[in-house]
Amino acid sequence: MDIRGAALRVAERLGVLEEARTLRTRMRGMSFLAPDGREIDRSTEATFSSGRLDSDDIEVLRDDLVRLLYERTCADVECVFGDSVTALDQGGEGVRVDFAHGPSRTFDAVAGADGLHSTVRRLALGPEERFVRHLGSCVSVFGTENFLGLDNWQLWLRDGPSGSGIMPVRDNTEPRIAFGFESEPRAGQKRGRTRRETGYGVRADTA
Repeated sequence: MDIRGAALRVAERLGVLEEARTLRTRMRGMSFLAPDGREIDRSTEATFSSGRLDSDDIEVLRDDLVRLLYERTCADVECVFGDSVTALDQGGEGVRVDFAHGPSRTFDAVAGADGLHSTVRRLALGPEERFVRHLGSCVSVFGTENFLGLDNWQLWLRDGPSGSGIMPVRDNTEPRIAFGFESEPRAGQKRGRTRRETGYGVRADTA
């Protein structure tokens, strides 16, 4: 995830900006590879994942950012894990929220930040098909060992309708590998059921 623009000011006001900087990726650049593995170009000015390297923007793994925000708020904010919203009912005294496992509760407001296939958006605004459009591609991202010995350097390859990228993270101990390919939408497709399963290239409109 990128923290940039107004998000930098928000992170500073939240008191997490400096710690987020310590968690940032530290890319030095990237290479473009031909299908046979030859380097055909490189850049030390920007990378596809983090943008320009001479800016104040921060690229941080989502897992690290979530952990940072949780640790800073858990003493004052109630966090509920292992549950999901099943119904919303707005009334004069607030919004009643039904949960899959816990009891129903009423809140002053409900904000949905639950991903591309948002349950909160579906319950509040209608079927996902009204807001999500397939962009003609699929992508899968997973982590592995740094078998290439990459030192804060990304590799990108494009071969016809498919491509891939390798991005070392966490002090080069864990590369994230991304595979992408063109694909028509499939009936009933959803994002992967686990972090290591295939996700789909779609765009969600905001309401």
